[in-house]
Amino acid sequence: MVGTPLSELLRELGPATDAHLRAAGAAIRALHQTPESLIALQPHSFAKELKGIISASEHVRPLLPETSAAIAGLIERAGALHELLPQEPPAFAYGDFKADYLWVTPAGMTLIDFDTCYLSDPAIDLGKFLADLQWWYDGYGLAGVDAAQDQFLAGYGAATSGRLARARLYEALVLTKSTVRRVKLFDTDWAARTARLIDRASAVLDQLAVDSAIAHT
Repeated sequence: MVGTPLSELLRELGPATDAHLRAAGAAIRALHQTPESLIALQPHSFAKELKGIISASEHVRPLLPETSAAIAGLIERAGALHELLPQEPPAFAYGDFKADYLWVTPAGMTLIDFDTCYLSDPAIDLGKFLADLQWWYDGYGLAGVDAAQDQFLAGYGAATSGRLARARLYEALVLTKSTVRRVKLFDTDWAARTARLIDRASAVLDQLAVDSAIAHT
């Protein structure tokens, strides 16, 4: 394919990258408007997402007990928060919306690999991309991930407060899953980076808990 994955372009901060992030938001917004009648999709639940994280993080328990305990606590808190957040009917979800699968080409932005689509909460796509930005900005040693996330959400456009809150919940969970799956054991900074990213995921959940408490007062 002619083009460059967005994950590589994130190294360069500036107006061009901001425009790509807004285009990514607009792209997933358009996909979320896909009528269910056009495609047969398998359901994907919140419980299944939690189960996947628990399974993926099993190797952390004997190697980093404190981080493993933090992951267990995060999953428990996420389950409790999910019960408190407003829900909406499942709809089309891309399923693995990450910067690797968005290619910037001379003709515009192209999304590849549609083999992970399912029927689920659309907030999962938003959360996965927010988490993916956390991953790349950490890996590149860049500051300003909050601003990048804002550009993406601006491109997505208006969304209910409930969907945005659940997106932040999924951000914390997906960042946890990405960390335990993508940080390689043979990397010299495996322990430090794993702990750092899990701390970031916990911080996202902390802020969501605060915001939710304020919203219910």
